[in-house]
Amino acid sequence: MKKKSSAFSLIELLVTVAIIGILAAAATVAYGRYTLKANIANMIQTAASYQLDVDAYYIRYGNLTNYPLVNDAPANPIILSIAVDDTGNITVTGTPAVQNVVLILRPAATANGLQWTNAVANASMLPLVPISFQHL
Repeated sequence: MKKKSSAFSLIELLVTVAIIGILAAAATVAYGRYTLKANIANMIQTAASYQLDVDAYYIRYGNLTNYPLVNDAPANPIILSIAVDDTGNITVTGTPAVQNVVLILRPAATANGLQWTNAVANASMLPLVPISFQHL
C-alpha cells in the first residue's frame, strides 16, 4: 500500500509565495499614496495658522492692503517654504517628499469677512489633495 504524503509540494509553496509577493507590492504602492496624502493634509494644517493671521489682520484693519510680507521656512520636513504676500495670498511649497506640491490660499473680502479660495499649482497632484481643501 502506498502512503500519501501530507506535506506541501514545491509548486504549491511557489504559488503561495508569488501571491504574497503580489499582495505586498500592491500594499506598498497604496501605503506610499496614503503617506503622500497625509503629508499634504499636514501642509494644509500648517497653512491654517497663517490663514488665521490673515483673518485677524482683516478683522483688525478692515482690509488686506499692506499686509506684512512673510517668507518662512517652518521646522516641518515636508514644507520647503510658506510665503504670504501683501494681499494675504498664502503659498505653501512642499519638498520633494511631497512631490514639490504647491498649495495656494487666496482671500477675498466679502460683506461677511474673508472668503477663501484654494488652488493646487500642480494639477496632477489634485487627486491627492483632500476634497475639503479643493472646495473651500
